[in-house]
Order: sequence, then structure tokens, then C-alpha cells
Amino acid sequence: MTTHYQSVGKQFDPQANEYLTSPVHSQGPDLSFAKVLIDHHRTDIKSAVDIGCGAGHLSYMLAPLVDNVTATDSSSAMLKIVKEQAHSKQFINLEAKQCRAEELAHHFSDIDLVCSRYSAHHWSDFNSAIEHIGNIVRKGGYLLIIDIEGDINKIVDTHLQTIEYLRDPSHVRNRDHTEWREVIENAGFTIEKYKSWSTRLQFDSWVSRMNTPADKVGILKQLQLDANQEVKRALSIEKDASFTLQTGLYWAKNNKPSTNGYK
Repeated sequence: MTTHYQSVGKQFDPQANEYLTSPVHSQGPDLSFAKVLIDHHRTDIKSAVDIGCGAGHLSYMLAPLVDNVTATDSSSAMLKIVKEQAHSKQFINLEAKQCRAEELAHHFSDIDLVCSRYSAHHWSDFNSAIEHIGNIVRKGGYLLIIDIEGDINKIVDTHLQTIEYLRDPSHVRNRDHTEWREVIENAGFTIEKYKSWSTRLQFDSWVSRMNTPADKVGILKQLQLDANQEVKRALSIEKDASFTLQTGLYWAKNNKPSTNGYK
């Protein structure tokens, strides 16, 4: 029986290079806005941990601004790319470390910034991961979360979660903005900035990036084209099954006393 952790590796290890070149991941207004935020707070941020770094695009943005960056991921192939790119870009302050979000407090403590981009919807134990984040960010430190958001309309959200899982079995769940606000604040953070953007996903590149089997691609396309008008409107589903989701960015400050992690 395959565990969720094994599913993540099975899905992402063979596709690591796809994520290095993917326009959705390598660029975008969310990445640009995050750079402005971090640059504005750079005197307060010396250390940063990037959770679920993937091919490393957030870490590459951080490296010129922060003294020490640790890119973490459960995929060894993704981390290999990060190491290669760090060497190529001469980022001597960028380290790659194999670690799951649910294990953070066993490896880090008193971090100035913990961030994650397009990873949280894969976390198998979401509440544990958020708790670990709260434990490793120093008092007065920062949290940056960027992820595709779920929809508050449950009909739309059910469709979204279904196609996400069919395309990628390592998908767990996209949280909507009300859920994100609640968990971030419950972890002891105060949200200082929130921003969202429309993210268009071209259907063919969306499924090829994950190497989705042909039979599932057919099902996915049919689900998109057969969706009711409420779903089609909310997701802006196009004639070729391409669609548009919302990317949310949360910038928050830790206001609870430091626990110094577990070490």
C-alpha cells in the first residue's frame, strides 16, 4: 500500500524539470509582490525556510535578500535541481534539505521567515504542519503563504478538489481564504497583508506537467466541459477545458512567545 509521502515522491520526482521551466511556477505577480514585501522587511529577516520548495523559485528570489535560506522538500529530485541551480546562480547561502512540513520543528528553531508557495495543498497533516511553523518562527518573525485557494461555494469547491485529485493523487486540499485566515491566526500570527490574483491554467500543460495518465486526462476534460454553469462561471472554464483559479498570498507576523523548537 502506497503512503501519501510515497505518492508525493512518485508524482514529483519524475516531473521535477517540468516545474523548473513552468511559467506558472517560475514567474507570476505573487512572486513579484512577495519580493517587494521581503525587501521591505529585509533588515528584520536574516534566516528563511522555504517549505515544499519544489524547483526552488521562491528560494531563488529569497537568496539575494536574506543571509541564509534553507529550501526544504520531500522530493529528492526537486532538491537535486535546487542544489544545481544554487551552484549555477552562485547562491552560496542557499541550502537544500529533505524535510516534510510536518517535521519542521525537529530541524529548525528561531527562524525569521518561514514561507511556502504552491505546496500547502499537498500537506498530509495540515494542522500539524501549521503547528510546526508556529513553533519555529521567532517572536516578531514572519510567515509567507502563497497557494491556490479553494472556493467558499461548496459546489464549486467539490468540483475543484475532484479535478485536482484526479490530475495529481498527491493533492490533499485547497483551503479557501476564510480557512487560511483562521488557521494562521490560531497559530499565533497576525495577518498584515493579503492579496489574490487570477491564475489561468492551460489544460494541456496543466496535465502534462503532472504526467497525468491519458485515461484520466479524458475524464478530466469531460468533467470540465460537463460542469454546470455555476462551476463554469466560477472557474472560467474554456472550450478546451482550460480554467482560472485564485492564488492567495498571506503575509503574517508571529506575536506569540518563542518555543525554540525541539532541536
